[in-house]
Amino acid sequence: MNTKKAFNGKSQRIILGIDLGTSGIRGCIVKRTIQTNSDRATAFSNPSLDKRLFEIQIPFTSLKGSQQSTTRFSQTRPTLQTSQSPELWEKALLELLNKIKNLPVTNHIEHIVCDATSSTLLLTDDAGKAITPVLMYDSKVASAESACIETYAKNAPDTAARGVSSSLAKALFLYKNSIPENIKNIHIQHQIDWLNRYFLDEISTHTTIFCDENNLLKLGYNPEIKDYPHWVKNVFSQEMPMAQLPKALPAGNILGKLKDTIIRTIGFSKNCVLHAGTTDSIAGFLATGANQVGDATSSLGSTLAIKQLTEKPFFSFEHGIYSHKIHSIWLLGGASNGGGQVLLNYYSLQEVQFLDQLCQFIDKHLQDGEADFIFKERDPILQPRILELFDEFQTLHDYYSLLQNGERFPINDSTFTGRLKPSPITDLKTIFPSRPIDKLTPVEMHKWFTQLNESQFNVCIDHLLFFNSMIQGFVQIEKKAYELMEKSGTELANLYSVGGGNKNGYWQILRKRYLTDCIKSPFSENAAYGVTRLVI
Repeated sequence: MNTKKAFNGKSQRIILGIDLGTSGIRGCIVKRTIQTNSDRATAFSNPSLDKRLFEIQIPFTSLKGSQQSTTRFSQTRPTLQTSQSPELWEKALLELLNKIKNLPVTNHIEHIVCDATSSTLLLTDDAGKAITPVLMYDSKVASAESACIETYAKNAPDTAARGVSSSLAKALFLYKNSIPENIKNIHIQHQIDWLNRYFLDEISTHTTIFCDENNLLKLGYNPEIKDYPHWVKNVFSQEMPMAQLPKALPAGNILGKLKDTIIRTIGFSKNCVLHAGTTDSIAGFLATGANQVGDATSSLGSTLAIKQLTEKPFFSFEHGIYSHKIHSIWLLGGASNGGGQVLLNYYSLQEVQFLDQLCQFIDKHLQDGEADFIFKERDPILQPRILELFDEFQTLHDYYSLLQNGERFPINDSTFTGRLKPSPITDLKTIFPSRPIDKLTPVEMHKWFTQLNESQFNVCIDHLLFFNSMIQGFVQIEKKAYELMEKSGTELANLYSVGGGNKNGYWQILRKRYLTDCIKSPFSENAAYGVTRLVI
């Protein structure tokens, strides 16, 4: 099906990207002008030829009855997990489509492509009806199932299907603990499959569901051989005999034509087709504008996710790294358990901003050789503490920012322990200046800092050391990750920084100092835009 509108050697498309995440749903409508020759020359669309027409966001919290539920799956394993329901997703999707319905470009939308949270899944019957709860991407209930999978995979090459949070372990857990009796055919639906099924008359037959290769990676699909390896098929035949393996499609391929009812109700073009999508993290990567081998992103949100484009795949269960196939190129990636959740466990957002500004202030004067400017009036008895601060700020130490034991990437070890300075006992707010620190001039900040009494000064140093160790710990995670990725034979080209942590100025300073000077600003941070780049 050719839905291009050709003019002067170019083509133009109107594309709707939809990002279904853990906190809500977003849509982005893009007008894309494509040079026909460049279609074959690059793996992705060129962001400079895109015009983002509309961006819409629907948080789950804005919907009535949208609270997440807590489900106890097993009395023998009484672990509580936060879950979401397809009903919640549907409410958000309908709200989004209702807003799109009234836009002037809706009847020109001929392409829709979606992304959703990787490894969030449920089991359904032939009709697509949910027969189990949803297990979220971060669920860790499937420890016994993960151990069972290891007996099949122990002699297999490294794969993303191993581990307690893999799709395969979750599917096996749901199969053994949640399916009702008298169900003959059981289907594994990732969150993306549920979303795709809403738009199409069929994305499945009675024997299989069609899903993109990226979301299937953690179920055991091997994009190198374009099939599931024998050991994965053995898991299904021996442990889940009534469950069906989804069939894989390359990300960006056409899944099918939209339902006539959706076209009529919303007003999409009568030629509108749905494309196989990808995971939310890959969509976020594509949103940055990354386009060439070596380009990478570090996304500091609640966790720290890192990805890089390479010519060859690289898998290592030991390090928690795996490779996605997108068009003709590979995307290496992994996600650390370290991230913004570590900071926010100890500090409020206001306190993080306070310490970030203060660290930048002190670092600048240390780097400029102006330490006396901020410390010359201190009592000599505090000299050891000042020297300790100098050392901590001027050297990258072996810190590692984790909230609790256990790491996924670049070290895959459920017992791994983080390394940070001791958490201060005294509340940071006891030394807050009367005015917000970001409103203070350098002279005013210096005055505030020098007027702290001995007790307040020690409290301030304690918090600076602790905060600095967390930020350095993030840099160490990145450093170890990119050193690992170099083993694939790909050097770092451009590094795009995304996520809420991108606003942390001190983190950016240390990254440029200890990682690379090729940090770039992202074209966009909207995954709903990023997923549209699959449509070339």
